[in-house]
Amino acid sequence: MREDNFDNDSENGEEEVEIFTLIDEDEQESEFVLIKRIDIDGQSYVAFEPYREDGDASSQKLNEVIRELVNPASPDTPELKAGNKLFRVNDRVMQNKNKGTVSNGDVGFVRAIKQNNNGDYIVTIEFSDSRFVDYAPSDLGIIELAYAITIHKAMGSEYETVIIPVLSAHMVLLCRNLIYTAITRAKKRVFLVGQKSALFIAIHRNKISKRNTMLGSRIEEYYRSFTDASKTATENLKLAG
Repeated sequence: MREDNFDNDSENGEEEVEIFTLIDEDEQESEFVLIKRIDIDGQSYVAFEPYREDGDASSQKLNEVIRELVNPASPDTPELKAGNKLFRVNDRVMQNKNKGTVSNGDVGFVRAIKQNNNGDYIVTIEFSDSRFVDYAPSDLGIIELAYAITIHKAMGSEYETVIIPVLSAHMVLLCRNLIYTAITRAKKRVFLVGQKSALFIAIHRNKISKRNTMLGSRIEEYYRSFTDASKTATENLKLAG
C-alpha cells in the first residue's frame, strides 16, 4: 500500500483540495478494504463509480458495503424492505425521477420509518431546503442509496470528500475527462483508490466520444421550411399589389 498526499497550490485564494492516492500495488487487495481505511462519516463524502450495476465495483454493490460501514444495522435503527431494496433511518438516498417538489438527482436523508394509523409504513426523507417528503413502500422504486453514485450522475454537484475507485475492471471508462470530472466535484479531499496501472492508463487516455445526433439536419430542415414560406408570402404580397 502506498499513500501520497499532494497539496494543490491555490492561486485564487480558494481553499485547497487535498488529493490522496491509495494504490494497491499487488492488485490483490479489495477496493472495499481500501475504503475501510478512509475516515468517512457517511454524510460529507461520496464514492464515484463508472458503472451503476455491472460488477462488484458498481455503485449498487458499493452502496450496500459502505452503508454497513457508516450506518450499520441496529435494534434501535428502524429499517424497511421495499422490493429488493432496504432502507434504514439515516441512510443517504437519491431520487432518480422528477416527482412533486423533488427533482431527479436530489439527495436527502431518511429521517423516519413509521406506521400510520392504518398500519401502513411511511418513509420520511429530508431533502435540501428542509423539504420533508413522505413515501409509501410502493413509491420507493424511485429512491436509491446515494453513498456511491455514478460519475455522470454527479455532474453539477459538489461534495466535501470524493472517493474515486480506479480499477482495471473499469477499463472501458478509464479516461482523463472522467477522472477530471470526478476530482473537480470535491471541495476538500479526493481519494483515488485502486491500481497504479489503471490510474496511469486513465491519465494518459483522452477519450472523447463523438456524439451523433440529428440536430444539424433538423435545423437545416426547419431553416429551409422557414425561408420557403417567407418567399411564398413575399410573392403573394407582390401579386396582390
